[in-house]
Amino acid sequence: MKRSKMRFASAAEVETAFYDAFSRCDLEAMQIVWARDGAVCVHPGAEAIKGYVAIMRSWEHIFRDAEQPSVQIHAIQIIEGDAMAVRMVEEHIGSASTPDRSAVVFATNIYRRGDQGWLMVAHNASIMRVQQPQSHMLQ
Repeated sequence: MKRSKMRFASAAEVETAFYDAFSRCDLEAMQIVWARDGAVCVHPGAEAIKGYVAIMRSWEHIFRDAEQPSVQIHAIQIIEGDAMAVRMVEEHIGSASTPDRSAVVFATNIYRRGDQGWLMVAHNASIMRVQQPQSHMLQ
């Protein structure tokens, strides 16, 4: 099946495709996972980007001259219905050359099922605040 005609059968399937596109810095694959209408994306530390074209420009900018990252995700919470799914994940994003050093990002991904199958309608990512180890006080 041509990539442009690809249909995702579940929110989990489109999420896998999203993170695969991200980890390969593959703009064409990223274009396939996003809904053409009503899409919103928030990259860590940035303002909301609204609309498919603007979101694709942001990913194009991120991917340009980027080293392919190492991306691992861990589900925090999954809420799914017949036509909408919200998946909260913890992303560990690092350099492919040094995957043991990574940033931790929390992301809320929202997917909608429509005539074209499941597609991403929102990605809201924020960097987790690093907690300092508590010092042990002598008493």
